[in-house]
Amino acid sequence: MEISSDQALEALDDVAQAQRRLSVLRGYRYAAPYFFLWGAIWLVGYVVSYLAPSRAGQAWIGLDGLGFAASLLLAWRQAREVAGPARQARAHSRRLFALFATCVGFLLATYAVLQPHDAAQFAVYPGLLIAAIYIGVGIWRGLRWSIAGLVLAALALAAYFLLRPYVLLWMAGAGGGTLLLTGAWLRRS
Repeated sequence: MEISSDQALEALDDVAQAQRRLSVLRGYRYAAPYFFLWGAIWLVGYVVSYLAPSRAGQAWIGLDGLGFAASLLLAWRQAREVAGPARQARAHSRRLFALFATCVGFLLATYAVLQPHDAAQFAVYPGLLIAAIYIGVGIWRGLRWSIAGLVLAALALAAYFLLRPYVLLWMAGAGGGTLLLTGAWLRRS
């Protein structure tokens, strides 16, 4: 049985589409643990910030340090699983470290330049930054990333403009909850 060149091209296109879809789903599966981790950190961090504002800075430094170390461990394990050799795992971990350092540096530089005047501005800005990153990642790596970013941005803006007295609790529940639910959604893939 002979196939035409059009049929062959169509079959190759189907294979390419299947490969792209598999890549997106694999990316979702690998991202899910990070969403769970950082969702839990946001939940705890914002609740501590609400209940003990004088301890908020210390709590966030500790939680971010824990989250960063856990993220590096996750990245190292995933890179070894996917890439195999420890050298590639180290390179993946270095890239994750560089991305994290860039985000923290950008966040701190922006706070220094723009100098927020109240707790609501400090609380909402990280959510907006992370939302923008997720939307950007979604442009290349899958729609669910962008949806998570849009939801997070909408909830952060709602907290700032509509629920200002409760912004810390809202960011704990809505922001942390968005990340946790996104992790569950990505894992289902």
